[in-house]
Amino acid sequence: MPSGGPLPRSMGNAVVNPANIVTFARLCAVPATVWLVLHDDVATAFWLFVAAGASDAVDGWLARRSGPTTVGTVLDPVADKLLLVSMYVTLAAVHELDSDSDRGLAVWPHQPDCVDRADVGFGKQDSVN
Repeated sequence: MPSGGPLPRSMGNAVVNPANIVTFARLCAVPATVWLVLHDDVATAFWLFVAAGASDAVDGWLARRSGPTTVGTVLDPVADKLLLVSMYVTLAAVHELDSDSDRGLAVWPHQPDCVDRADVGFGKQDSVN
């Protein structure tokens, strides 16, 4: 038994409450956002992704206000990870993350040929004996 802090509130068994509804809406945004990216509507997908991210703060606030539920403690992190991983994989699949593409988002900034990668911490370094 941890000592010092207040005892945690007991988790409710309610499946339908405001926080879980917002979390479920975020889960529903995942396939919609993926579909938008696959159909080359990246701007709309971006705003849906931003709204889904904001909904994470909203459902967290609602859960703290009304108390956590067993379903919410499982569903919320699943929704977060599913949204982030699916978007990263989808953007990579359609080459939006390539640094060599015309309009892609560079995950790693392009190194000019004049920069020695060893100087900036890339590649093998000579070991000192």
